[in-house]
Amino acid sequence: KTLGSYQSLFFRRKVNMVLFSVLDRRLPRPVELIALGLAVLGTFLLATHGNPGSMVLSKEALFWGLLSAVALVVYTVQPAKMLDQYGSQLVSAWGMLIGGIMLMIIFRPWSIPVNVDGQVIVGLTAIVLLGTVIAFSAYLEGVRLVGPKKGSLFASIEPVSATIFSVVWMKVDFGVVDILGFVCIISTIFLLSVDKN
Repeated sequence: KTLGSYQSLFFRRKVNMVLFSVLDRRLPRPVELIALGLAVLGTFLLATHGNPGSMVLSKEALFWGLLSAVALVVYTVQPAKMLDQYGSQLVSAWGMLIGGIMLMIIFRPWSIPVNVDGQVIVGLTAIVLLGTVIAFSAYLEGVRLVGPKKGSLFASIEPVSATIFSVVWMKVDFGVVDILGFVCIISTIFLLSVDKN
């Protein structure tokens, strides 16, 4: 899970930088290139501990990483005008409704036998409210406030949180190289925050 988020993040940074350069019809600014480089370097350090031979990238990981990159770029860039006009809550609500209907048609959840008890209801409610509604609304509100370029690069904090959770809950060891990776990724946030363009 953690390595998958690193691979996905690596591809998302590349796709976002290329897309924004094409859309804006300009080369990336130096601060954007530095932020991208730091995000990719930090992700690399966290995923491999500085040893390129230790990162195993299967065909499946490559496929899902690229697909995730394209999905995040579309998700971040496509609703920018709608976010300005209608706000993040309305855009999130319609997106979730349409996505939910499409997924119901594909997966037909009514055909899966489930024993619905109090624990299932509490778990499902937590996933829907905390993991979906609040998370996506907060992300889209952030994109609305700072723009899709900075919003997507700010999302590079994801592998840091994934690693921290791995250390706390799964007792995974991390060392100096991992801390350097954290510093690289978090520094992109400061760089983009002071950049006014």
